[in-house]
Amino acid sequence: MDMYDDLQEANDKAYQFEQDAMRAEIRIESLRKRVAELEHELEVLKGELVDTACIECGAIFTQRKKGRKKKYCSDRCKQEAYRTRVLFGEVTHAAK
Repeated sequence: MDMYDDLQEANDKAYQFEQDAMRAEIRIESLRKRVAELEHELEVLKGELVDTACIECGAIFTQRKKGRKKKYCSDRCKQEAYRTRVLFGEVTHAAK
């Protein structure tokens, strides 16, 4: 019976260790997300990011001040705008 008790105790400790490891992983992931949020806030405060409205759906999205400016919040909106232009004949093709 003594060997059974030792085995049960070892299993209990292993289970507790596994639970602690899972809690630690969850906490680490939570901290990573918070760091990303804080880095984003810092870039906004430094003026490196700007909020822009999508010209297709009106949703607000964030982009960098430097570089080419985005007009659309997603590929879906970009494609929808293209389809609308094609439907109403506003697209001209340079190559014929």
